[in-house]
Amino acid sequence: MKKFINKHLVSFVFILIFVVIFVFGGIYSRYMTNQVEVHYQEHIEISIEYYTRNFELSTFIESPYLVHVTYGEDDLETDVYLDNQFQVNGLQVEVEISDNILVKLQGLINETPPTYDTSTFFSNYNELTSFVTVVTQGFYAEIVIEVFFNTGFTAADGYSITSSETYNLAPAYSGGPGLTVETYYMDGFIAGNTDFDTIAGASIGTCPAMQRAVDLLKEFQIYQQLSVVVYNNQNGGN
Repeated sequence: MKKFINKHLVSFVFILIFVVIFVFGGIYSRYMTNQVEVHYQEHIEISIEYYTRNFELSTFIESPYLVHVTYGEDDLETDVYLDNQFQVNGLQVEVEISDNILVKLQGLINETPPTYDTSTFFSNYNELTSFVTVVTQGFYAEIVIEVFFNTGFTAADGYSITSSETYNLAPAYSGGPGLTVETYYMDGFIAGNTDFDTIAGASIGTCPAMQRAVDLLKEFQIYQQLSVVVYNNQNGGN
């Protein structure tokens, strides 16, 4: 055995050297390839085209906004989800876009954030019962409204309101007890109206809050109706 080893020692050494070179060469090659990719990604440009609200039923609670971007040498386009604080929250469609590019995008958003009023937002959606919860900041505190939609979102079948607005600081208000203003707006929304006259004594906080809420609900309803139409057209429905 010893003679065999001595006889083939040079071969063993060459084989060992070859294995070491092969292993470390492969590691170095992968490292350099990765560095080239990182360098390439760092120099890919991305630009913001526009912002929109997101009303997709599966994502609009966690990601109420979308930013449409172009990126890369070929000006590829995609939509990126944003949370209620305009932080990047994922991609609407899975595309090849690196985390480095998304970090760049977040920097652009921070420099020039969108002008949406985040004091009014959806906090819950129940797929089984088709109701949404919208929250809006009133004069005194948050107003929480649950709205029940029918199948297809062609109409709102009912609502419930939780509000601490008392109008105690509005001596000119004489329209009735608490929730009167909120009910006035929601009854109008149920009837298909979103253009309301403000109520004296409640025009500073409660009326603007409720106007924002019904405007957001109307946008949501219109989007869902159009989505149903598109789905039916794509699937040969009526």
